[in-house]
Formats: sequence, C-alpha cells, structure tokens
Amino acid sequence: MIFARTFAIGQDSSAREIDNFINSIFMDSYQYIQAYSVEEGLQNVDSTKSLLISALVDTMSGPYILPKEICKLKNLIQIAIECNNRVTIPKEIECLSNLRAFWTISTLTDSDIPTSIENCSNLEFIGFGGENQFTHIPEGVFNLPKLKYFELTLNSSSNNQILFDLYRLTEIKELKYVYLDNFKYSENEKQKLITHLQNAGIEIGFSL
Repeated sequence: MIFARTFAIGQDSSAREIDNFINSIFMDSYQYIQAYSVEEGLQNVDSTKSLLISALVDTMSGPYILPKEICKLKNLIQIAIECNNRVTIPKEIECLSNLRAFWTISTLTDSDIPTSIENCSNLEFIGFGGENQFTHIPEGVFNLPKLKYFELTLNSSSNNQILFDLYRLTEIKELKYVYLDNFKYSENEKQKLITHLQNAGIEIGFSL
C-alpha cells in the first residue's frame, strides 16, 4: 500500500508535511499486532491495533460486508481494506474510539458508509479510493472533530452534489489536506475549489 501523494498545488514543504503526517499513522502501525481479518483480530482482541483486509469477492454474490463484530476490536488504530467489489461498513464502527485511519480501495456507494462513523472521534485520516459510486460525500465525514486528511476518488459521473460537498469540506475544523483522484470537472471549477479551500487553510492536491 502506497500512501505518498503528489500534490499539484502547494510548496515542497507542504508535500513533506503531508507525507510525515501519513507515515506517522501508517508506518507506526507496523510496530503493533496486525490482523488480516476481523476473525483473526478477535483472537488477540486487546492487542490488535491494525486491521489490513484484502478481499477477493465474487462480484455476483453481493458486497463484502465488514463483520459487525469489529466493534469488539476497541484498540484498533488503523483499518485498510482492499476489495474488488463493493464494501459495506456496519454502523458498529462507531465503537472504535481509538481509530485514527480508515482507508479503502473498493467500490463504495452512498449506503456503504454509515453516518455513525462520525462517532469515531479520533479519526484523522480517511481515504476512499477505487471505483466509488458516491452521489455525495458521506455525511458522517463532516462531523469528525479531528479529521486532518481526506482523500476521494471520484467517478466519471460525479454530479453537482459531490462538487457542492467538496466546498462543504471547510466545515471540518481540523482538516488540513484534501486529495482528489479522477477530478472530471472543468478547469474553472477546479480553480474555484482550490481558492475556496486554500482560503480556509486547506491544502488540496489532484492526481496528475
């Protein structure tokens, strides 16, 4: 998993700061006990702090559903999920008060991220990568009190609601960095968004 990002906007010092922030979450997790499924994590329920799931799912059988028993892994700091299909997150994720990073490469729809994610009060990093089908940014994201980094891969049919929600990211008081992949809006809209976020002290980058 590679988390380094090339920011099209901003100084080299900003890029280094972003890399240091990401590494402070993801690299440090390697000193902790990792699990590769919720079931494996439950075998070391008090010690598991990193959950790294790679799921190959028959696309005809429906989404990969993260087991609701994840709520028992209360010491989790990081969740990273890579899946070739939809991923559905249960509302029980709200129990993970120590979670600092949540990252997926999958297909996500509006119903796959519960509003209850807003109760993960220490969440600092969210990355939604892959073939997402969002029509809006999950509402719970806007209520995360410590979120510093937000990453989103848009889809080719991203609508005006998504663009409106990107402007709303200034509602997240601690947000410092935004990274967007597959941004298909006009250059004029891009520049307007850059100005809006930077005026709020938020650095924004785009895939090159």
